Amino acid sequence: LTAGTPGVEPARLPRLKSAADAAGVPFRISETNSATNGGVSGVSDVYASALWSIDLMFTVAKGGGQGVNFHSGSNSYYTPLDFLSSRLSTIRPEYYGLLFFNMAGQGSVVDASINAGANNISVYGINKGSGLSVMFVNKEPGTSFAVTLQLPSPASRIQSTYLTGPGLTSKTGISIQNASISLSAGLGSMSPKYDIAANGSSAIVYVPALTAVLVETS
Repeated sequence: LTAGTPGVEPARLPRLKSAADAAGVPFRISETNSATNGGVSGVSDVYASALWSIDLMFTVAKGGGQGVNFHSGSNSYYTPLDFLSSRLSTIRPEYYGLLFFNMAGQGSVVDASINAGANNISVYGINKGSGLSVMFVNKEPGTSFAVTLQLPSPASRIQSTYLTGPGLTSKTGISIQNASISLSAGLGSMSPKYDIAANGSSAIVYVPALTAVLVETS
């Protein structure tokens, strides 16, 4: 769970983008997983994989990739969705990461950086046209942060949504804004998004340990 090295070597992405541009086609990363040969119990099927998946997808997006195909469809440890025969039987923690990434919306990836020293926290940004989505991913097990978010221009409204879990090796108790995902109903009813006070073009965002935070501006 090291920021910047989430399973795809960032240095190779420009080469893939250059080759794809020369061929006139987009590129994707296929058969993505956290560990080969079915994954690893206690690594691929726990909350850590949800945070890892967000870092990975944003890294590919920053490198010009059009998408990521996660290896799934079986009961391997790394599958986001576990199937028993032809029936969906289990929603794994990694799926929460995929869903949370999707909640950031579509748009152009923008430069985002954080001055966090050696702390394992990353940040990403998307310009959706109607506003910005900023994603913080804090992999520190015992350190929370009050981050000063500097925006390119003042925002009329800033809200935050949280992906949380009890611990990196947790398989249950994971939620998005206090809502879990069920087999029958999907993501349950989330708590209202938190409003963040803006001071011109800056705001303070609380990023707890082992948490991903989606900040949206309008």
